[in-house]
Amino acid sequence: MALSVLDVFKILPGRNCRDCGYATCLAFATAVIKDGIPIETCPHLSGEADSIAPGLKKQQKAGIGRRRLKIDMAVEALIEKIAPLNFSSIAPGLGATYKTVGEKPYLELSYFGSLYRIFKNRIDYPPDADDNPWDTVLLYNFVYSRGNSDPTGKWIAMQDLQNSVSKAADIRELQQRLASWADTHFDGLLKNAEKLAGRPGPPDTRADFSMLFYPLERVPVWVIFYKSDPAEGFPADAQFLFDSRIISYLDMEATVYLVERLVDKLTAA
Repeated sequence: MALSVLDVFKILPGRNCRDCGYATCLAFATAVIKDGIPIETCPHLSGEADSIAPGLKKQQKAGIGRRRLKIDMAVEALIEKIAPLNFSSIAPGLGATYKTVGEKPYLELSYFGSLYRIFKNRIDYPPDADDNPWDTVLLYNFVYSRGNSDPTGKWIAMQDLQNSVSKAADIRELQQRLASWADTHFDGLLKNAEKLAGRPGPPDTRADFSMLFYPLERVPVWVIFYKSDPAEGFPADAQFLFDSRIISYLDMEATVYLVERLVDKLTAA
């Protein structure tokens, strides 16, 4: 069951101290659920917050409980932006197939191995996929990029991009999540990678796992994993690398979301 505003409010100190930037603890709890504000913004959390933090973050990322208005407005704005695009001309650069049904053009493209049909006013999801509004935003952003540049084959980390400090921190959190899980579920990682049609990555003799994934055909993600070595004092670690022209296809926020979706699939039970 999804966490509510009241669930968050109950574990807050109740001081209404305003140290979080909100007038009351109730206003802050509302912002956590409805607007996705990190609960750690409150500097006076008790140990109870640790028990709900993982589930809360997953809920926030999935958009559960969020104010739909912001998502709806983002989708509407993107629909307006792609309306003038010529789908037949941009399809090759996106790795998509141009098709029509009746007189309506659409792009068919693979997203995590499933085929999506992107019309100018809606997206038809495949039967095996959830109708996730964040996926809609990501896919429309990808289409709007129009495939303006070819991938370079040069790999970079998120922190190599300009103005990426906060998003690099998000990526690092996802790397730690994958590393922690894969260190005790390595066989599961291999099985999930096979399901996602992972391809061998560039040679890295130190890595225990090095594979390329193509959530979108033009947007590869290189995933590298290193098992822990207790004898040497090395913890498990993971890295996500991107083609140097990733921002030509997705903005940084969409890129973080794409990686989170990838991590969800790689760590699935």
